[in-house]
Amino acid sequence: MPWILTHIILVIGFLLGFFGLATLMTRSRQRQGIGIWIFWMLVVPYVAVPLYLFLGDRKYRKIIREKGGVVFGETEQACSPHVHPLDALFRNLGLPAASRGNALECIQDGVKVYETFMKQIEEARESIFIETFVFKFDATGRAIFDALVRKAQAGVTVCLMIDGLGSMHVKERDLKPLVDAGGQAVIFLPVMRLPFHGNTNTRDHRKIAIFDRTRVIAGGSNLADEYMGPTANPDRWQDFNFLLEGPAVRHYLAIFQSDWEFAGKCRLESADAPPDPCVQDADLLTQVVPSGPDIPSDSLYYGVINIAYMSQRRFWLATPYFVPDDMLCEAICMAARRGVDVRIIVPHASNHAMTDLARSTYLRRVAECGGTVVRYTGGMFHGKTVLSDDQVALVGSMNADRRSLFINFEVMLAVYDAGSIEAIEEWNRMLIADSVEGLIHATRLRLLYERFVGLIAPQL
Repeated sequence: MPWILTHIILVIGFLLGFFGLATLMTRSRQRQGIGIWIFWMLVVPYVAVPLYLFLGDRKYRKIIREKGGVVFGETEQACSPHVHPLDALFRNLGLPAASRGNALECIQDGVKVYETFMKQIEEARESIFIETFVFKFDATGRAIFDALVRKAQAGVTVCLMIDGLGSMHVKERDLKPLVDAGGQAVIFLPVMRLPFHGNTNTRDHRKIAIFDRTRVIAGGSNLADEYMGPTANPDRWQDFNFLLEGPAVRHYLAIFQSDWEFAGKCRLESADAPPDPCVQDADLLTQVVPSGPDIPSDSLYYGVINIAYMSQRRFWLATPYFVPDDMLCEAICMAARRGVDVRIIVPHASNHAMTDLARSTYLRRVAECGGTVVRYTGGMFHGKTVLSDDQVALVGSMNADRRSLFINFEVMLAVYDAGSIEAIEEWNRMLIADSVEGLIHATRLRLLYERFVGLIAPQL
């Protein structure tokens, strides 16, 4: 009878809403956005509850149980004095201490990073470990892949790990030539793999390439034409990468090993740390800072908040996507109110129009507090940097949005060296030189769009 069917549907809706609200209250540590989820669970529980289970939870327990944490091991610097308050924070969050004896080369050009990448592949004698979010079989990706196949045929241990969503167009059969040559390739959390829980929302956004366990290329670039290539391209995105040598390499190695063994369900051979990783005549002080479900705390989130509060003269944040939570936005606003030179550098128009709408509310708050919004008009940029005074900088894969800060697997490098900080500042100034200051004029219709998009901002 129709009334019985209606009654059953209402009971199911009630149970779904109750289950969803109970799950939301017990799991959600990040309270911003909870009101939106509650509203939709009460109004349309049939849609909102499955959507929350698919997208809404942060540090998925299933992934944590399967993967476990990153084991960094003991280092000779573990008991050394803190070099900076940020070093103390990260150590207390369970991350490795800052280490000396490193050498860092900043790479600010897509051609240069491609040439460096190919050079490191060709010079590798023992092993090549690559982890990336996006891998495409375009001209750039094909050239890198073919070079990896040649090295595998020559007896070098080659391990390629790509994210299941960022590289979802790549099939296992596409990677077969590398496997046939003696290399290994795995897909991190394939999108269509069962069970679905947590697979689509939590992504491996780290970019790490380790050569002979002694050299690392990391930063913001994925392996595709829009990030790098053998010739200049006016449409290529601006990005920031670096080549690192020294003791910090072992921490990248530990991260890669943990990610590989989770994704591939097999032990990574030849992953032991190099016996003498220090670089002769190098004294650069750096600290590897990962975050994600395999790290107990929201290390990068806490780190950026602390940087904003500690900054006395300058706080510059360059990011392609700026959708922070209220606490981080307030920390940045407080820095601006103290008279700190706060600059938020974003593309005039990124490759995600909805994210551009969502960021406007937060950018207006920063501008109202005395900060400067800088819109890069030279195209899209993809680099991610944080500069605090002349004392510390962060570079790597983290966007200033909630997905990077709370959900994805990320890794940044904290740099405590004046010379390297100057190189990072130079890249920021290059963006600023080709930018305009201030926000886009907001019509009433645009403000309406922004408020609507703001309702789903916690998931962008």
